[in-house]
Amino acid sequence: AAPEQLAPNLYGQPGPWTDIYQIGVLFYEMLTGHVPFGGDGMGEITHAILYDEPEPALPGGPHATEINAIIARCIKKNPKDRYGSVAEFLADMAKL
Repeated sequence: AAPEQLAPNLYGQPGPWTDIYQIGVLFYEMLTGHVPFGGDGMGEITHAILYDEPEPALPGGPHATEINAIIARCIKKNPKDRYGSVAEFLADMAKL
């Protein structure tokens, strides 16, 4: 779940920006084999989603810096800091 789904009082209501978050989580999981936020039980997972920053998906390699930046932007806590649309996300992906 995106931060705004877990704490709308902190991050506002879900909307199209929530899908951007989910794209980032899926992209992260595809590259690493695990989700960016974990923990033992729902309380720890929720805390991680709301307050922690994940490790970069790629520690190195071709385009690692750019890919990590794209994922990081998708999963920003504040929806206003994420991509404004899937088209913006795809434009950055096309640059790779």
